[in-house]
Amino acid sequence: MDDSLYNITPIQTNLSTTTTIDTTQAVAMGIGILIAAAIITLLMYAIVAIFLGKLFKKAGIPAWQAWVPILNSWKMFELGGKPGFWAVLAIVPVLNIVSAIFGIIAMHNINLKLRYDAGMTVLAVLVPLVWLIVVGTSKHAWDDSLGAPRVDKPDIQPASGASAPVAP
Repeated sequence: MDDSLYNITPIQTNLSTTTTIDTTQAVAMGIGILIAAAIITLLMYAIVAIFLGKLFKKAGIPAWQAWVPILNSWKMFELGGKPGFWAVLAIVPVLNIVSAIFGIIAMHNINLKLRYDAGMTVLAVLVPLVWLIVVGTSKHAWDDSLGAPRVDKPDIQPASGASAPVAP
């Protein structure tokens, strides 16, 4: 009987190549990543504020309020017929889930006021940046008589020329 079939010899491999990186290179890469993330974040914030400002202008709200972080969410809730304080409660764990649901309802009411159907609400939930660009640049006039009544009193007349609701 041939024992050579059972004679196993290990194969020598040289897979132990390592790459070392200098500490200064690691710090430089980390700083570069942070700078890139900051630039992308600021760019996205500017895009959102620009198109949110266009939406606010249609609804009779000064466009500058779109640039103020918590205030812009507060105004979005109020445009959609929900209390604005949900914008602040969005940073509280567990309550942020309820806030998100009220935000979706507010976006749906905003869509109704711009004469859009539920398909736009689906777009608002799935791709909010695209939704904001579409509603901000659309030619649809704001109609306060549709959707849930606004919670705020607009500072100026809506762009469509329709009269603003009168507080009781």
